[in-house]
Amino acid sequence: MIYTIIIYIICEIIAIGSMFIAKKNEQKSKKRMYIFLILSFLPFALLFIFRGIKVGQDYETYAQTYLSFLDNTLDARQEEWWSVGFKAICYLLSFVFGRNYYGVFAVINLATLFLLYKGIWDNSKNPALSLFILFCFCLPFQIFNQFRQMLAI
Repeated sequence: MIYTIIIYIICEIIAIGSMFIAKKNEQKSKKRMYIFLILSFLPFALLFIFRGIKVGQDYETYAQTYLSFLDNTLDARQEEWWSVGFKAICYLLSFVFGRNYYGVFAVINLATLFLLYKGIWDNSKNPALSLFILFCFCLPFQIFNQFRQMLAI
C-alpha cells in the first residue's frame, strides 16, 4: 500500500509542477505551455489507463458489466446503474475494442481527464492550485466513476 501512495504522490507532484510551469509559459511560448500541459496530464492518464482490474472498488464491476453488456446478459442490478449514454459510448467503442475493456476504459478515462483538465485550465486563475486542491481532497479518484457517467450524459 505504501508504494501505491508514493506513486500517486509522485504523479501529483509532477502534475501540479508541470501545470504551474505550463501556466507560467502561457504568454511566452505556446509550444512550451502545451509540452508542460501534456507532462501534467500524462502521469494520471497512464495511472488510470494501466491500473489493475482489482484496483478500486468499481473498476472490476465496470469490466464485468461491460462484458455482460456485450453478451446481452445484463442483470437488473447492472441495468439499474448503467445510463443510456454510457451504454451508447460502450457500444460504439466495442466496434473498435471488442471485448477488450481496457481499451474502452482507456478512451473513456482519457476523455474524462481531458475534460477535467480543460475545465481547470479554462476556468481557473491558478490551475496548479486548483489541481492541488483537487488532489488534496482525493477528488479526481472519488469522482472518476461518476464523471464517466456524466461524460455519457
